[in-house]
Amino acid sequence: MGLEHRSRTSGFTLVEVVIVAALAMVVMGSVVAVVNSSMRACQVGSTSAHLEALANRTLDRLAERLQASSRAAITPSLAAPFSSRQIDFQRATSFAGGVVTWSATERIAFQYRPDEIDDGIDNGGDGIVDDGQVVWTQSLGLPGQTSSVLADGVTEYIEGETLNNLDDNRNGLIDEAGLCFTVDASSVVVHLTLAARSAGGVLVTKTVEKRVYFRNP
Repeated sequence: MGLEHRSRTSGFTLVEVVIVAALAMVVMGSVVAVVNSSMRACQVGSTSAHLEALANRTLDRLAERLQASSRAAITPSLAAPFSSRQIDFQRATSFAGGVVTWSATERIAFQYRPDEIDDGIDNGGDGIVDDGQVVWTQSLGLPGQTSSVLADGVTEYIEGETLNNLDDNRNGLIDEAGLCFTVDASSVVVHLTLAARSAGGVLVTKTVEKRVYFRNP
């Protein structure tokens, strides 16, 4: 009887070991899943914060230029629900004797990245289809013309919008680009959507807008 009892005890102990091992694997799997989820959330949060900071910084730079312009010095001057993906303007550089001196024409525009074309394909391999840049050009059309990129990762259309002649995202605009401008009598509204992939490959987008009032009539 003693041997039988020891055998049964050993058998139960082996079953218990298997159960404990299985439970440990389940717990470890849950811990790994939680850690991975936390890492992904952290990566997404970091990418989102970076995009928001870049978008706001870009709009501040655009506002600095546009507020020195005037309604009459801006083309095209489309009002909602229409918008344009580029804007040409002149800035007031001085004012003397009731006369305003204007700068050479400047342009702020959405341009496709050098490695992208408008074909519905991610040619650049960055995980974003047909994305572009915010490009600022000074002395437009003159021998001294220069251009600089203010932001990368601009989506082809504003977040939530598609090309279908409708206001998909219900912001009052139709088929607006990832960088677009609307103009009224005293201000210009700039809309911007930036996108990027997090370290874990998650697509993150950030949309901002800013109304810029003209200093000049």
